[in-house]
Amino acid sequence: MEAVAAALGYIPIEPRLTFVDFQDEGLLGLHQSGKILVARKELASISAFVSTLVHEVAHDKGPDGNKNHERAEGDLFGAIIQGLIG
Repeated sequence: MEAVAAALGYIPIEPRLTFVDFQDEGLLGLHQSGKILVARKELASISAFVSTLVHEVAHDKGPDGNKNHERAEGDLFGAIIQGLIG
């Protein structure tokens, strides 16, 4: 994910990423002042983790519902898939 994000012009993810236990069980991730918080429980499933991480990283481009955020999610997932299939 780090290489994909870098290739798309994002700042490094790892230094901004923290795993947390949110008080609200429904909260899976949060993008806060450039920092990325992901619920520790998301680590139980690689697909859940990647989905949440992509969503939160895409917030670098805009808030939920914003076209730039939606486009960023698609671009990130597309690049991940491209990397997997070559």
